[in-house]
Amino acid sequence: MSSQVTVYNRCLYKVYPSLLDEYDYQCFEHDEDLYKCETHEMNEEEYLRIIATRIKCPIEDIKEVQDQYDAYIMNNFVHDDTVTVLITLQEFYETLYVGFECVQEKQEIHAL
Repeated sequence: MSSQVTVYNRCLYKVYPSLLDEYDYQCFEHDEDLYKCETHEMNEEEYLRIIATRIKCPIEDIKEVQDQYDAYIMNNFVHDDTVTVLITLQEFYETLYVGFECVQEKQEIHAL
């Protein structure tokens, strides 16, 4: 059986446990807390294919990007402190992957 991901019905982005007792999940794409009825389970492979297309990430890299984003969220935002800076999956990908590749390309050009 394939893995399932819980996503927000409105945007199909993955959701994370809410810190507020009255809500079940939170969506970092919309900075919203959600009830379970606002979400649904989705096949992980289908989710990753949709997200890869949406954020323009190579399909072969999207699982690693999502896993690293999940770790980032769990380490930085899923706790009792106030969230001061919210970063979306798109911003995470562009900052860590696209930005890094641009820096590498510039370094390679300057090395010539």
